[in-house]
Amino acid sequence: MNSQKEVRLDRYWRATKRLWQTPLGKQLVVAIPIVLSLCYFYAFLASTGTFQMLPQRPDYYDRMAEGFRAGHLYIVELPNPRLLAKADPYAPENFFENLWLWDASLYKGHYYMYWGPVPGLLLLAWKVLTGYHGTVNDQWGTVIYTCGRLIAGTGLILGLAKHMQARPPTWLVAVAILMFGITSPIPFIVARPDVYEASLLAGQCFLFSGIWACFSGITNPRRRTLFFVTAGVMWGMAFGSRAPNIVPVPFIISATLYYLWTKQDRSVASVIRNALRLGLPFSAFVVAFGIYNYLRFDSPFEFGTKYHVSLQPFTFHFKYFVQNIYAYLFAPVKWSCSFPFVVGVKFRELPKFLTVPAGYMIFEKVAGILRMGGFLWLQLLFAVWAVEAFGKKLFSSSITRYKSTPYVHRWALVCSLSAIVGIFPALGLWEASMRYLGDIAGGMAIAASVAAFWLVRRSDDSPHPNAKLLARTLVIVLAMHSCFVGFFTAFAAFDEPFLRYNPTLYQRMGKALSVCE
Repeated sequence: MNSQKEVRLDRYWRATKRLWQTPLGKQLVVAIPIVLSLCYFYAFLASTGTFQMLPQRPDYYDRMAEGFRAGHLYIVELPNPRLLAKADPYAPENFFENLWLWDASLYKGHYYMYWGPVPGLLLLAWKVLTGYHGTVNDQWGTVIYTCGRLIAGTGLILGLAKHMQARPPTWLVAVAILMFGITSPIPFIVARPDVYEASLLAGQCFLFSGIWACFSGITNPRRRTLFFVTAGVMWGMAFGSRAPNIVPVPFIISATLYYLWTKQDRSVASVIRNALRLGLPFSAFVVAFGIYNYLRFDSPFEFGTKYHVSLQPFTFHFKYFVQNIYAYLFAPVKWSCSFPFVVGVKFRELPKFLTVPAGYMIFEKVAGILRMGGFLWLQLLFAVWAVEAFGKKLFSSSITRYKSTPYVHRWALVCSLSAIVGIFPALGLWEASMRYLGDIAGGMAIAASVAAFWLVRRSDDSPHPNAKLLARTLVIVLAMHSCFVGFFTAFAAFDEPFLRYNPTLYQRMGKALSVCE
């Protein structure tokens, strides 16, 4: 018996050793420490350096979970009777009388949460399985889902690197993973871990988990059904965490079906099978969410924003699009020689060519993602890529010569752009908020990583003697910029969390790192 165990252990050891000696194994050796370090950093930020639960943070998902445990869709806490007695319980003066549960949805005498129910259901499942009956605030959900997003992005990046015509060097894969996890505004969002951030990052976690599963299905035909169904479920959970995630999924599914039709199987039956594998699970979640809304608000299309009690009503209008696009891409940052060195600007002025539409407000700390993430500018290389690809396709006599980049990477690019489209609903809101940049950060980081892979590969094939050095220098310098800004902007997040909840640590860091008063 012992000899059999020794044989199995020996086989396991040999297989593990062979894995670490492969290019993928070498990349895992680098990827795992990066992921663990970033998750540690996320926990540090969310707890303002204490690694403890902050009682100041809200517990809205815990309230949702306890409402589900009690057998109903509203939370256990009842509205103030004085509020219910008001002629207009939604009137702003009720806030100043301390009668509201801020941002909850008040309907027919009960409070509901307009954030997606999936994180609440998962929290309830965890509490039931562990027997835990304490309160879990939204801080830890934010950390967990941010780490889940990072793991999914890492898996996708490793998969894309594996399927390059020439595998990118390990250092470049490490840079891509680091950029996915630390490029601002992700650390900025984690540093203010309220229910808004927990909902957004849960959606991003499941969205990229679905893209990773979909990629695995494309590259593993034998297990395609398993991976595609998993992708559909993940996308359904992304929508169930945050409704705007319904926007990118149809584009990703369409890109996947087109890729499979073009490169693998042109049969109609195969297209239908793959569409059902991807679409049915996702559609089931959409229908379930509609039923959930109907049971709460008597309409499958009402998520609760119409009834939420807040001084900030959800106002959507296309006249806000240009102002918000500018804010999310190019809003200025403020640089300083003192810690934390780089921050977004509150009450910023719009450039002269833009006006402030009626009803539009500018008060949150916002910085343009292209000003914060130098690495993301590598996406501009896709213009060169597109020209080259079009030229080769136009002038090449044989389609086999058309190899500017693997087709699966073009699929990844389309999926990245589709993920970016998820910010569309936020573009019509009456203000810009830094957290909504979380909807586009992941897609941009993946697209920039694919561009970096392509650039370095092209520089290796270039006849110019300095091309290799210049390409690597460009990638490293842009990555250093993104890393610096992403790291330090977290210490000046929306409500100055370190200054408010751990001023001693904030002041110590300021004294140690600042180069001027």
